[in-house]
Amino acid sequence: MVHAGSYSVRVYPPEKNAGANPGAPHPSSSASPQPVFALHSALQNRDGVIRVTHNHKTSSFFVTICVGVQVNDCLVFAADSAVTLSYGNDPGGAEIINVLPHGNKVFHLHRDLPICAMFCGLGNIGAESIASLAKDLRVRLMHDGRDYSVDPKNYTIEEIARKCRKFFFEEKFQNLKDKPKHDLNLYVGGYSSGAVAPERWIIQIQSAASKCDDPMCQGKESGLSWGGQPEAINRLVMGIPMNSTDPLKAAGLNDAQVKAVQDSFRANCQMPFLHGAMPVQDAVDFADFLVETTKRFVRFLPGADTVGGDTDICVVTKHEGFKWVRRKHYFNSVLNPAEVSYGSRYPIGKEND
Repeated sequence: MVHAGSYSVRVYPPEKNAGANPGAPHPSSSASPQPVFALHSALQNRDGVIRVTHNHKTSSFFVTICVGVQVNDCLVFAADSAVTLSYGNDPGGAEIINVLPHGNKVFHLHRDLPICAMFCGLGNIGAESIASLAKDLRVRLMHDGRDYSVDPKNYTIEEIARKCRKFFFEEKFQNLKDKPKHDLNLYVGGYSSGAVAPERWIIQIQSAASKCDDPMCQGKESGLSWGGQPEAINRLVMGIPMNSTDPLKAAGLNDAQVKAVQDSFRANCQMPFLHGAMPVQDAVDFADFLVETTKRFVRFLPGADTVGGDTDICVVTKHEGFKWVRRKHYFNSVLNPAEVSYGSRYPIGKEND
């Protein structure tokens, strides 16, 4: 359950940084100027219910973190494991939530192909979790001889992204009688057949409008994507907070001046962390660093730890294909070695190899 933003930047050579404007528009988080780190009150009723008021981490649902790091030799997807559950509102109107640390947000979309996916935002469509639906889609992509089948020798990541949109939005979301109130960002990446470099695509389901535009390519060159609760990474990478509009207006700047200052920050303060020639292991370490930084950033903010749990990381390369770098299991890997080696590779009724 997350209302998630998505952000993507390219890797620019140093000499081009001054003229680049890689940052996405950043929404204002409030209608009136207020400190970003304003303290919020927590009241405990006699019935033991903790009521947290005006906490941006619960009221805005910018929770979880997922990161995509693309360099010349690989694409890395990494995400935390926190799942935020909503139990409605208490008598005072504050939302009641619980954060559990064992969600799965990173997936291998085809056992035989270098294609990965991750998500932030809506945790389930109807009664089915996004994690379970991703596995249903994998079965379709590998074995459905109709709309979802993929030719392993002739496919594109754009094609996979469009099939993801068809499955999650047209087939699942649109058929819900009661639409959820939170958005879903689904990231798809990997190598098209015969491609020498990876690419990243995003599918965004806008729940309030019951709308999902065509998949958008976030990059076919080296670059960085992040979504969910982006404040920490935005400050670290872009050098500017998510809500920079209100403080600038509070200082007396008009709209044109605010935009000029924001554009200048995005063009000149982007940190050159990423390089296209970065080795695979260092790309993995960088993705891990960004997720862990966000976890620790959120830990010390008022409110629940809405980013946390283990970090799952996968990497896809041209020659090695899809590999898990780090992955949690709910079962004992020693007692279930076949499952760790992908277990039920085929639908029920077909033998495992």
